[in-house]
Amino acid sequence: MTIAPESIPKVATSPRGLRHLFAMLSASRVSSVGRRERDVLMHALFATAAELAHHADEDAVLAHICRAVVDASSRIKLAWIWTGAPDAREVQPRIYAGPAAEYARRLVIERNWVTQRRQVFRAMQASAHDNARVFRPSPYAPRRGSKAEFGFDSALALPIRLADPARRAVLVVYADDAHYFPQVGRAPFIAFAHLAEVALEQVRRSAETRAIVERDPLTGLPDQRGAETHFAQAWRGLHEHQTFSLLMIDMDQFEHVNKRLGRASGDRVLRDTGLAITAALRAQDKLARWN
Repeated sequence: MTIAPESIPKVATSPRGLRHLFAMLSASRVSSVGRRERDVLMHALFATAAELAHHADEDAVLAHICRAVVDASSRIKLAWIWTGAPDAREVQPRIYAGPAAEYARRLVIERNWVTQRRQVFRAMQASAHDNARVFRPSPYAPRRGSKAEFGFDSALALPIRLADPARRAVLVVYADDAHYFPQVGRAPFIAFAHLAEVALEQVRRSAETRAIVERDPLTGLPDQRGAETHFAQAWRGLHEHQTFSLLMIDMDQFEHVNKRLGRASGDRVLRDTGLAITAALRAQDKLARWN
């Protein structure tokens, strides 16, 4: 099957990388057993590429990728994605989907002399998709008994390359057959990883533009629209038993500052107040001017 480059949905400003991956998918040799699975995955890839253009949130993009991979084939039992710092001491799935989601929900892979040589941590440090690693669930603690309990027998770990050098991302896919990935080939899953990359880059650029538009010109803080965006993101990102708080600060009788000292002094008070509060915030806290 040959895929025409012009039929590829334009989910990135430059789709050259996707063209290359689709061409690789078309040219790659797979077994007859894996050909049907590959075709199913390719159809899912096309549909996902078209739909991701409507997502403006990083978590929504990652969740859509995981669901698309899992929904494409009954042979795939789980897909999860982790993002974090290159020197993270542990990996815990951030987004996951599939019949074996409970496994991802309780999975924590701690960095030690065993795990840092294994596929997930190696994928974290990889700079190319060619470093995608197929592996079988091993007997060490986080995956002990996974085959019997969750019905998978092999997995594939792929790097997701991000524009921010201070962040890493990994896509891990589990199948119910030890021979599944060799039969199907790595190319469809590499394409999904690359699709995640270009979609996340779109989200990043969109967020940068939105941050400029949704910014109060006086204080440099997010304005009311920016605050509502942060609120919506925090709400969507909540997991079970998690909470967050919203605090509103009212500057009483502020109009007297403008009347007595002039508007320039009032503007300076607003800017200095914003700086003082920002200095007291934690890294995960957000401050906005609501007026």
